[in-house]
Amino acid sequence: MSENQKFILILTAIAVFVFALFQATNASAYTINSTRILTLDQPTLQKGFTIKSLDDNFWLPIFPNQYQTPITVKIEHINSETPIPENKTAISSHYIYDLKLPVSGILSKKATLAVKYTTSTDEEKAIYFYDRSKEQWRALTTKVDSERKIAIAETIFPFAEIVVLENKTATTAPNVSSIPENIPRSLSDQLTAQSAIVADLDGNIIFEKNADQVRPIASLTKLITAQVFVENNPGWDKKVTIIESDNVGGASIPLEPGDLISVKNLFNATLVGSKNNATRALMRSTGMTEDQFVAKMNALVQQWGLTNTSFVEPTGLSEYNVSTAREMLEIFKRTFNKFDFLQATTTYWSEITYKRGNEVRSYWCQNTNKLLLRDLYITGGKTGYTTEAGYNLVTRARLTKNSSQELIALVLGAKISQNYEEVDLLLHKFLNK
Repeated sequence: MSENQKFILILTAIAVFVFALFQATNASAYTINSTRILTLDQPTLQKGFTIKSLDDNFWLPIFPNQYQTPITVKIEHINSETPIPENKTAISSHYIYDLKLPVSGILSKKATLAVKYTTSTDEEKAIYFYDRSKEQWRALTTKVDSERKIAIAETIFPFAEIVVLENKTATTAPNVSSIPENIPRSLSDQLTAQSAIVADLDGNIIFEKNADQVRPIASLTKLITAQVFVENNPGWDKKVTIIESDNVGGASIPLEPGDLISVKNLFNATLVGSKNNATRALMRSTGMTEDQFVAKMNALVQQWGLTNTSFVEPTGLSEYNVSTAREMLEIFKRTFNKFDFLQATTTYWSEITYKRGNEVRSYWCQNTNKLLLRDLYITGGKTGYTTEAGYNLVTRARLTKNSSQELIALVLGAKISQNYEEVDLLLHKFLNK
């Protein structure tokens, strides 16, 4: 089959399966704000199904028998703050898709993405996805139907932010700031973060911005998860067997069901690399169910008097894990009085070993806090990111190892990678020279 024939077949299949979106009865669907979430069972997967964004401009067709086990698909229409290359123009909305499969990793069968765009120019177009490891947009091999204004591409990635980009025309006007450079901005205005706070170790607040605004906290959740674990630690050397439900997506160690790994390695992977499957296995090591464990997380923050903090799961993947900058500051102060937290979050690399059958394997886990490579003396920290939460970071630091002054700076909801820049800015501004 030629590429053009395959392209026409995909277009036809999408048109057919879109109808099924409104006819199928074997798919469990619900919406949250701008997000559509569907769980497709085996009979539905056998027939094929197309999931559409709520604005009807992004289609993700599931072809008959493409997947053999029930899956959950999430499509979100977002107002992205991820900057695009200067030589490109976005000609579609931004979307995030997430294929939640039983086994994590790249797709064995490519997923097809179809996105409607708006322009009628002859400029080159493609569907791009944002590669968070390289912090850049990357083009997918794309077929364009200029009559229908649809871009179609295949991908091996089960999760990504996508958009259709085209080359800028020569007549495109440059983006000129309307704010004269000689007008100083307040410190709050310099931050892209939605909320922020700086305090000393006694809890004296030095700076704050929207510190009581309730926001999703992403992987900052893992601070309380680790605290509940420490209070129910079955022993650092205990071995945990990985199960399928541990691999929930996002940042993960390449573990498979049946692998054996120690509690200590799970704890380090949770705080050093913010690995979600390690976090879930760490939770299970306590012998509690997820409901029991999350109940203890909520009871703990309530015991601490934190009325704006609550959790629904232990990893931070849910947007319903929420807190405020002020209450996260208190959580950080209380959890980082333990050496295990300090050691894990100031280690730049941690070797995680696990056993698969008779073979011992190792995985080098890199710390997610990039401030460890800068000029401050870091004494603890934790990152967090989801689309809903934005970029979060809490860090405790001194100017040098022998400095007497030590401060904690925290930002929630910063733009891409600005969490590092803004925490660095806050620490340098308020630490004594």
